[in-house]
Amino acid sequence: MTDPTNAAVRALNPGEGYRYEYVVTHEAWYYAGTVKEISPHPEIIVHKAALAGGCAWEFTIADYSAKIRPGTIRLKMYGESFDALAEIAPFFAALAEDKPDTLDGVRELLDSLGFTDATERIRPARLGTTRLDITGEPVR
Repeated sequence: MTDPTNAAVRALNPGEGYRYEYVVTHEAWYYAGTVKEISPHPEIIVHKAALAGGCAWEFTIADYSAKIRPGTIRLKMYGESFDALAEIAPFFAALAEDKPDTLDGVRELLDSLGFTDATERIRPARLGTTRLDITGEPVR
């Protein structure tokens, strides 16, 4: 794996008011009920989150192993997010070097670069509702 002590990696900084994050959608509490219908492939959404809300850009890395062949990872990005290609170039360079063939490998790479896992794995408590984990079981 790419050495996270590399100077280019240490320089990875989202700037004031932002944080680099990722969401593992297939591990989120809401996946089974909503996201799975829209995107049936396990995926990680990588984004530059604004601390005040929203994001500057985002892209998705999806696992198409079940549809195409084992180890098939796909990057999906809209043109409005192309700034990320230059802004977090060390991430894309590490992808090219390491060639992870699982989302766990992608997650390890993101973690090594200082991205924050923002996945909501437990349903938030709301008045009159029960908190559920990703399997739909109540959290005690």
